[in-house]
Amino acid sequence: MELPDNRGKGAATLFAVAATAGHLALLVLAAIGAFAIAGNRLWMMIHDAGWFVWLLIPGSLLGMLVLVGVGIWFARRADSWSWVPIVPPALLMLTAVAGVFYSMMRVETAISGESIDPSQKATILAEGMAESLNLTLFGGLLAMMLACSAATILAARALARVGTKRVGAAAGAAAILGILSLLAVTLARFVWPALGASLPFGIFPALVGIVSITVASLSLTGPREGLDNPAGALGDSMVAALCALAGVGMAAVAVRAHLTITAFSAAALLAPAQKQHLLSAGWTEATHAGQAHLLFAAPVALAMLGPLGMRLVYLGRALVRTGGGVLGVLFAAGVSTVVPWIQMDKLGGTLARMSDFPLPADVSLPVASQPARLERASGSWVWLGRDTVAAGHTEVGKAAQLDTDQGCATVTSALEPDLRYTQSVDIGADASTPYRRLACVAAFLTAGGSP
Repeated sequence: MELPDNRGKGAATLFAVAATAGHLALLVLAAIGAFAIAGNRLWMMIHDAGWFVWLLIPGSLLGMLVLVGVGIWFARRADSWSWVPIVPPALLMLTAVAGVFYSMMRVETAISGESIDPSQKATILAEGMAESLNLTLFGGLLAMMLACSAATILAARALARVGTKRVGAAAGAAAILGILSLLAVTLARFVWPALGASLPFGIFPALVGIVSITVASLSLTGPREGLDNPAGALGDSMVAALCALAGVGMAAVAVRAHLTITAFSAAALLAPAQKQHLLSAGWTEATHAGQAHLLFAAPVALAMLGPLGMRLVYLGRALVRTGGGVLGVLFAAGVSTVVPWIQMDKLGGTLARMSDFPLPADVSLPVASQPARLERASGSWVWLGRDTVAAGHTEVGKAAQLDTDQGCATVTSALEPDLRYTQSVDIGADASTPYRRLACVAAFLTAGGSP
């Protein structure tokens, strides 16, 4: 019986500690540098993020320390669950999500309250949006750093899988494919407008992913000896790549929040009529830039083609050994990136619903339900949404019915009981509502109750 080669575990332990501590040091240095360059601006963003940000900042430092311990454990125990390192970044991102939910819940409660001065409601909404967006920004960036640290931990465990490491074709292919594609995506920022307006947050997780896959691939060349075999190392490479991809997704969320904050800052200096147009256009630009930022996932995926292509024979066994880790990381990363992205859409819906400014016809915010401003109207009100027609809170038909004369008569007949005893009616319509639908309802109202 051959004894395991402990030199692999020692090297893996050193790499895990050095890489994770390096992320912690980079986080601290980045904060110091940001305060030195734009201290007042950064402090205002932290202040605007509310008290929840004071859970995120120490939480990220604690998460780094936890990952140092996890890295040491992983380097010495190859049978540990490989999804564990993604838990700290996912929890941190979901903490930011909870903060945004709490903030907007308070805003909606305040705005809908009868005792609040109407002139103060716009201020309350602006403060709530600023708090939510800054929380999303800080949550995305800090969780991205933790996800990158998780990727290096999986690479460290791959080092501990076998006793002999050699620089082979798998590692070389991973490095070449990854670096070349990262350069191509980075240069695309200066060509593609959707990427050009955003800060390249995705460069860091993409680069960490390439390095992690390259390091893990060192265990895929040579004899099958040591604690495990190359199948386990290939599995760790895949999970490391997924952690890096999670970091790219979190960076995309942060990019979207950052550009939206920029639009809000610029709109503060404009007149109300211009403000809504800028906010709408800025929201659309931020959404497109966040989506385009996912291109930084391509270098990580291409780097993974190196070890997969050279050691495809181990793929089945690798999935058996680390299948739980693959599924766990996919689930945790998906929840912690998709949920804040959807939450950003809801923030846009809140802005569209609660804004007291008319929405320009050539721009649109995410779909909103009945506007709160109509609920404050003196008389009854009718809402023409993208999908439904409502009188007050009661749905009376589908919006598509208004496209035909028969459907128009059906919907307006359903409106008549709700509007029979009212003296005034306010109409609200989604920005995408066709003129035919609006004209149908307007004709019914001006005719005094006949379509």
